[in-house]
Amino acid sequence: MHSPSLLIALLLATVSFGVQAAPEFLPLDADKLREMELHSIAPFPYDEFVLVLEGRVTLTNIDGGKQTYGQGDTFLVPKGWLGTWDMPDKYREMIVIETKAWLAAEE
Repeated sequence: MHSPSLLIALLLATVSFGVQAAPEFLPLDADKLREMELHSIAPFPYDEFVLVLEGRVTLTNIDGGKQTYGQGDTFLVPKGWLGTWDMPDKYREMIVIETKAWLAAEE
């Protein structure tokens, strides 16, 4: 019996690994983003385990419930979750996602 493969990804929001930026900028319309309803955004496509490495994040679910996590905290964002992430400070996280679910979401 073999265990499922896991994909471990470090999301380092403020650290550069020497990767060069794309030559073009991708503009975002902040006013349009503020007007978007959470129902118009696709639900989270897989379970995601998160370990906060640095900073803090406040998750607000679609019903308005809020939870804040800081350095050393762990949490699970379940498949189908709808809400927002607010990271007011420098934020880094380590996420763990099942490889099969990750690949299925990429299709």
